[in-house]
Amino acid sequence: MAVDIAQRITDTYPRTEGLMIADSDIDYPAAKFNAIASAKRAAYGTTAAPAEASIPDLVAEWIADKATTFLIPIAKEMYALTRNRSKSNRAGDNISNYDLIAMLDGLKAELDADCASRWPVVEDLVGRSLQPRSTPQVSVDGMMLDPMIRAQTRGVPW
Repeated sequence: MAVDIAQRITDTYPRTEGLMIADSDIDYPAAKFNAIASAKRAAYGTTAAPAEASIPDLVAEWIADKATTFLIPIAKEMYALTRNRSKSNRAGDNISNYDLIAMLDGLKAELDADCASRWPVVEDLVGRSLQPRSTPQVSVDGMMLDPMIRAQTRGVPW
């Protein structure tokens, strides 16, 4: 079964996403769409991403996690600008959301680490690398090494 990228983002932080959708100052659906598009570009590079149903599950999960990291700064800004007033706080004192902002920082760090650790698998599945594969190298004595031989000695498949 294919992974629903938008739903996985919602599942990551449902309450925060609900508050952002309800906030009239944030166009959250557009931000979410753009974050998913940016994450797909990060995964597929200049190659057009396939239809969501055709994306391998591991890649779709990576895209959802990466898109969530793009959305977290919006959530942090919303919490930083929000001042809660409750019925028990009749004096109207401002209550800051530092714990929620710290929680989002922790979530972002966790997702960034997960994305970094899963990148080699995603890279193999989408057939792309951030590393150039055919860069000629010069030997110590100035003799040019064949890039194919150098790659084979490093174990890079060609």
